[in-house]
Amino acid sequence: SGATLENVGVEFTAEGRMILTASRVGYGFVSANNVELIGRLIAVDGRLEFQTESVSPRGMVTSLIPTFANQALQQYTSRWYIEEARTTDGQIELRVRP
Repeated sequence: SGATLENVGVEFTAEGRMILTASRVGYGFVSANNVELIGRLIAVDGRLEFQTESVSPRGMVTSLIPTFANQALQQYTSRWYIEEARTTDGQIELRVRP
């Protein structure tokens, strides 16, 4: 709550990375333009997490993005036990425990 995103894009690479972009990210009275977040989805103790490799530009707003992303992922997948997460060219594959 309180966060704003504009012109969001997601790219899945053949190397298993995700590249998330936004023309503007804001939280409260601070904002950042032309934001890029690069990382991988991984399974940790049954939870889906985004393991951040880089965030640019560096700043107060962008330092919060990995935390917000992981909170959203965990909320969205909370009813599943995630055994494995894979990002392939163009898609995300999750193996869940029944």
